[in-house]
Amino acid sequence: MNKNPNYAKNLKPFKRQKRPYSKFEFKKMYYSGMTISEIAKYYKIGRKIIQNDIKFFNVKARKTAIRDQFGAKNKNWKGDNAGYAALHRRLYHSQPKCCEICGTTNEKKRYEWANISGKFNDPSDYKRMCKSCHSRHDKIIRNIINMKKRRG
Repeated sequence: MNKNPNYAKNLKPFKRQKRPYSKFEFKKMYYSGMTISEIAKYYKIGRKIIQNDIKFFNVKARKTAIRDQFGAKNKNWKGDNAGYAALHRRLYHSQPKCCEICGTTNEKKRYEWANISGKFNDPSDYKRMCKSCHSRHDKIIRNIINMKKRRG
């Protein structure tokens, strides 16, 4: 905090800049479905100015639109370049809630996603297994790999 007693006297009052649109025009654009970013881009001004004008013009907030942002429709979609965790998260939306090997549905058991062929970017190449079935599956796969290495 400034201790100068004349500090407040030296401050210039905030002057609201002239906007390139009227209140009516602004509301019309906003209620037609344009986003804050789209309005800001249209007038080549910052988003913060648009957000402040929403308050200044007493514009009522719209209901948020339900958007389908799963998969390739999401702007952050990485496709085949997704990481390990992202590849596993894709599975939770569509896969069953039981072990696909033994069929158990016990909620106290731990369930894991096992990749079948080694193609990690294909969600249909996974099976949900309980911990014991997954361990057995991995042991079989390791044995096959070791046998191929020994044979040359």
